Amino acid sequence: MRVYRGHRLRAPESGSWPKSLDSTAFFRYNEIIYRNVNTWGENSLAMQLIADLYGCDPSVLDNPERIRAIAHRAVDALGAQIVEECMHRFEPIGVSYIAVITTSHFSVHTWPENGYAAVDVFSCAQDVPAKLSDGLAAAFGAKSCKTRTITRDLKGGVTP
Repeated sequence: MRVYRGHRLRAPESGSWPKSLDSTAFFRYNEIIYRNVNTWGENSLAMQLIADLYGCDPSVLDNPERIRAIAHRAVDALGAQIVEECMHRFEPIGVSYIAVITTSHFSVHTWPENGYAAVDVFSCAQDVPAKLSDGLAAAFGAKSCKTRTITRDLKGGVTP
C-alpha cells in the first residue's frame, strides 16, 4: 500500500468489490441522487458549488500563497469571512487548502502536473455559482471550467 496526498491507496483483490459497489452502480446511484438538486426551494439550507478547473497555470496551482489569495478573494465575494484556514503543500508538487467560513467552507485541491484544480464551496448563500465560477476560472488561468451545483435540502424533497 502506498500513501499519496494523504490517502492510502489499495487495489481491490480481483472480484472483491460487492456487486452494489461496482462503478456502474455507483454512477447510476449518483444520477438518481443528484437529479434536480440544483433548484432552491423553501426547505433549502445551502448551495454547494463544485468546480473542476482544467488547463490551469501550473505556477498558480503550486503556489500556496497565490492559492490563499484566491481563496480570500472568493470568500470576500461571497460576503463571508474566514474563521479558520489550513493549507498543505505536497512534495514534490500540489497544494490543498481548506477554510471554515462564516457561511460554511471553501476548499481547493491542486494537481499542477495535470493543470487541474478542484474547488468546493459550501455556503448558505443561494447565488454561489453566479458569484464565483467565472472569477475562479480567471484566477487559476483555467482554459475550461466545469461546475455543478447541489442544493442542500432540509427535508430531502419530502413535503410533510
